[in-house]
Amino acid sequence: CDWSSDVCSSDLFRDGRQFEAIPFANTLLASLNVIFFCFDWHPVVGRQSSPVGILTYAFGHADIGHLTFNMLALLVFGSALNRRIGNRWYLATYLGSATALGILAWLFLNGTLMGASGAIFAVIAMSMMLIPKAIIDVFYFALFPATILLAIIKPPGQWVY
Repeated sequence: CDWSSDVCSSDLFRDGRQFEAIPFANTLLASLNVIFFCFDWHPVVGRQSSPVGILTYAFGHADIGHLTFNMLALLVFGSALNRRIGNRWYLATYLGSATALGILAWLFLNGTLMGASGAIFAVIAMSMMLIPKAIIDVFYFALFPATILLAIIKPPGQWVY
């Protein structure tokens, strides 16, 4: 690092863009998903839904498990992609794929569609294409909180010492 500047060479991408410690667009999208869930908004999209549902369905989730696993995938894969392509392109990717799926569901789906899974799969696919050599330690990240949550929800019958 050059102590006379605020930016280290390790904080830059090869094309000169600065590395963000916390990716803004991904944090914004995850926050919107959690806010929709906390306010008990569960928008859906389908043939009988309003046109507003074409985009808002991607922020509603059926239950806490649906929200938790979608946000875990979004934080693991979305943060890396957000850093790689920037906030503007990341938002365009996420919202564009969610809107495209919403339009298809609105036109052709007999039932209803809810949740960010489709947009998150688009983020995962883009991550695999643009950052193919990335090493993601999902196992360690997911295992510890999941076991604590499981122990809180359903405590074991006997403790092993």
